[in-house]
Amino acid sequence: MRLRLILLASVLAVLIVVPIAVSSGQQRRSADPIPIYLNRSYSPVERAADLVSRMTLTEKASQMNSSAAPAIPRLGVQAYGWWNEALHGVSRLQLEPSGNATVLDNTTSYPISLTLGSSWDPNLMYREASAISDEAREVVPNNSLDLDFYSPTVNLGRDPRWGRNDETFSEDPLLTSAIASQYVDGLEGKDQHGNLLPQGGGYLKAIATIKHYAANNTEGDLIGGPTDRLTGTSNMDERTLREYYTAQFRQIIQQAHPGSIMSAYNSVNNIPSPANVHLIDTLARQTFGFRGYFTSDCDAVYEIYHGHHWQPPGYSRPLNVNEARAFANAAGEDLNCNAGYADSFSYGNTLPAAARERIPTQTDVFNVNDMDTSLVRLFTARMRLGEFDDVASEPWVKAARARLAPGSWTNSDANNA
Repeated sequence: MRLRLILLASVLAVLIVVPIAVSSGQQRRSADPIPIYLNRSYSPVERAADLVSRMTLTEKASQMNSSAAPAIPRLGVQAYGWWNEALHGVSRLQLEPSGNATVLDNTTSYPISLTLGSSWDPNLMYREASAISDEAREVVPNNSLDLDFYSPTVNLGRDPRWGRNDETFSEDPLLTSAIASQYVDGLEGKDQHGNLLPQGGGYLKAIATIKHYAANNTEGDLIGGPTDRLTGTSNMDERTLREYYTAQFRQIIQQAHPGSIMSAYNSVNNIPSPANVHLIDTLARQTFGFRGYFTSDCDAVYEIYHGHHWQPPGYSRPLNVNEARAFANAAGEDLNCNAGYADSFSYGNTLPAAARERIPTQTDVFNVNDMDTSLVRLFTARMRLGEFDDVASEPWVKAARARLAPGSWTNSDANNA
């Protein structure tokens, strides 16, 4: 909660303090014809805050859906697909405004994550992830959009019956964090110590999303049963949570500084992960030092209402649709991954009403400031990728286009750009 207040204060500082500074003598900025959000002399977070301040409530909510963030032409905001996959190669891009992605069949497929963990070779993982993001820059639209990837999976492979063990690196938090940190560094265009590479010109090459946070590595045999990964709960003491189930997340955050984390479907100690303040804010942000954005697993916010039927303290009944969205966003769930079947209940279709209803949550009375906090995080990420600058002159873009046939980087069946 403390970091939420600090970030909100930062937003206000951008919107209030900066104009004062300009009027007191910064003639260069006051005479600049372009808005702050297009001016590289400001930081990414300042630029993001300025852009968000220019949006209507409806426009704000529309930008918080993973597979359907539409363009805002009057502000020069392009349509953006957040939900892309690169577990062991660029496999899909979110080019359509729905849960139906464009599956790529002309990109490189590398060995599964379990084999990389078995190699005990972080350097190999770094080289592979660097190659994946090189290829990502070649195939995404205009070499500059849709660069957020919902990879890698860093859950711990404890039970061979779990259907996603092939996505994991190990059952051990230390090995998992060592390998996955190099995935993050390689994919995002950093050196092996989490620092941006100088040849990137200050931009991220792509954004990695470590998932699924947290304790999401069992598979029940009954949908809706106590061990169902969609609606079950993983109950444990605080020491087990910190020293095992979130240890790899902490180490990756502190070593590689990933741009994004995906929360899980399941509850932890009977609180759904997408609305779990202790997981998202107390641990990830305040304790581990995470500075990126949170996305839900796909339709996991919907499952707060539909699957978990969660009744938080102080409520005499389970949450309704708008309340579930308010609780999730207030907890710090910045982006709603919507897979199609729950689109009518997405952030874009519910948060404006939730803000007007003034819903009491576990952190505050839900209001547009909660949305603004999330949007600043989301657009800071997009600023760091270079989308709002002179794309053609950016190093990662120039490098990608140099590897392709002239002109093939746009509207090409050869690379899906």
